[in-house]
Amino acid sequence: MLPNPYTPGQTPHHLAGRAAEQEAIRDYLAPVIAYGDMAGPPMVITGPRGIGKTSLLDSIRDQARQDGFITAWTSCQRGQPFLADLTYTIDRALRAADALPAPSGWTNALDRIGVEIAVPVVANLGLSLSRSRQEHPRPPAGAISAVEDVLHLAANAAHGSGGRRGVGLLVVIDELHAGAPGELAVLLNALQNLSHDRRENPFALMGAGIPSVGGILTAAATFGERSRWLPLPDLTIPELAEALQAPARDLDVTWTPDALDIAVTAAQHYPHFVQIIGSATWRTARPTAGDTITSHHAHAGAAAGATEITSLYDARWASVPDAERAVLTAMAKAHPTPAGDIARRDIEQALGTDISTHRARLIDKAIIDDTQRGYLRFTLPGFADYIRHHTTPGPPARSSHPRPGSPDATNARQ
Repeated sequence: MLPNPYTPGQTPHHLAGRAAEQEAIRDYLAPVIAYGDMAGPPMVITGPRGIGKTSLLDSIRDQARQDGFITAWTSCQRGQPFLADLTYTIDRALRAADALPAPSGWTNALDRIGVEIAVPVVANLGLSLSRSRQEHPRPPAGAISAVEDVLHLAANAAHGSGGRRGVGLLVVIDELHAGAPGELAVLLNALQNLSHDRRENPFALMGAGIPSVGGILTAAATFGERSRWLPLPDLTIPELAEALQAPARDLDVTWTPDALDIAVTAAQHYPHFVQIIGSATWRTARPTAGDTITSHHAHAGAAAGATEITSLYDARWASVPDAERAVLTAMAKAHPTPAGDIARRDIEQALGTDISTHRARLIDKAIIDDTQRGYLRFTLPGFADYIRHHTTPGPPARSSHPRPGSPDATNARQ
């Protein structure tokens, strides 16, 4: 039997519909490859959860390694320090490539990180905020210079004398929106300082975050707004179909057009669900080389995949207490904008209370996301419909927005 080529919850074997974005990233990395220069301000991929930001970063990291980069990757957790972990991943990547800087300088740089970053930068920055009430207080200078030293030494070690070891260092930070504000400020200030000597710092930094990451970086440091933004558009129906076709084609298996339509529709045009439906359909069809997946297989796969998706909804619903369920229920009953966003004021009006604490916890659990100022969105399409079917019927929340049609039809764009 052929292996199942679909990978729910993992990077897909075939990244469909991102050729333009991959080309933009190659252009961004080109100065490091061609001249040994710093690539410039961070490039940040933005988009709602599940649209493929991490998968795109994965593909770029793989290509960067082939181009001669040493790569270091870390992911942020909401409000938690991340610079110490980033330093550790850089050190580990250099060791794996046998490309450590001179021991004396590198050890000193790591010791400085231990002293400057292990001290809670977030707490220090918060104290500065409360005392000075400045919108953009300057982070501790010692922490900034410590990060500068680590990046400078690591980048040049990755570049190597005469390019023997490679072209430079690529730092990747996923979930950038969740980084501790103080540490984001330290990182952005360090990058700004290093950019003045771009020919001495052969590295690039890429990140990914939900659409609100722009405001978060700008709040951390004014020049965070100078980052290179790379928003990911929704995949088109042909691109979603290609995500199903291409991995099967590699194994000499084809899909009929009807089967593709059934699978993409069942997946609600959502990339993660496409992988779930594709995987379930493959298990149903159990194809061998030369076989064709038909509408019969796709219908059966859609039914099996729907059960998996419902289990995902069940798990999310079970993970929240009653107070947070009330917020989600009010969201599900509210009228979204044409873009699928739900006004926070409509939720608070329906509940008669402020939702700040519950909102933060639901975002931490990746059940909802900020989209634009004052608006929220479910991270999974179809979850609003699930909630409405699992809660006691009641009057819909009052809304200041005209109803644009089915809420789930707009949510499906995610």
